[in-house]
Amino acid sequence: RKGAERIQEVTDIGDIEEWIAQRLNDFEVGGESQTRVLRDGRIVYCSDGRSNDGGYIGTRTDISDLKLAEQELQDSENRFRRLFDTAEVSIWDEDFSQIAKEFETLGQKGVTDLANYLTENPEEAFRLATLVQITSVNEATLKLYGSDNGEDFIDRLSEIMTEETIKVFVGVLCAMWNRDDYFRTEATHKTFDGREITIFMSFPIPENVSDW
Repeated sequence: RKGAERIQEVTDIGDIEEWIAQRLNDFEVGGESQTRVLRDGRIVYCSDGRSNDGGYIGTRTDISDLKLAEQELQDSENRFRRLFDTAEVSIWDEDFSQIAKEFETLGQKGVTDLANYLTENPEEAFRLATLVQITSVNEATLKLYGSDNGEDFIDRLSEIMTEETIKVFVGVLCAMWNRDDYFRTEATHKTFDGREITIFMSFPIPENVSDW
């Protein structure tokens, strides 16, 4: 009870008697860890339980800096999402991590010239294309290609794949294989309603393979 009164001075624990009963139960049977916001703004991670010799152990860790960093990261992600969603140009968010693994395998097989390899094995380009995961597209993309929503666009993407689309994809793969800084190209794409559009594609290639 004296401990509860001391804690009450730095953070609002509500009803003291209820808090004491809950803490005794946590020490006896083990309760869920929790975070508390102190009156001075610090955030503390609390964990309590029994020790192997029958004693009681309570730990308190100041995680204020961690929580601040998490909030700043969340704010940054929210700003990026707003920019992504409202941009007037078509933006695709794609995951090429499986391609990175395939590149490693091809290198182990002795492939040194990817362009030549894909020319001799065109079916490989189509196989590699299936390994790229499109995680999201913005509203400008949906409007450009005539799709209702992101899920519909991703599910129906194969409908607008053409030979030229695959050629562009091979160009992307070769740029990544050669560790180019950027990939740029102009190409003809097909929309879901059958129209042909000319697009200019441009994006940086991450230096670290882990970022693909």
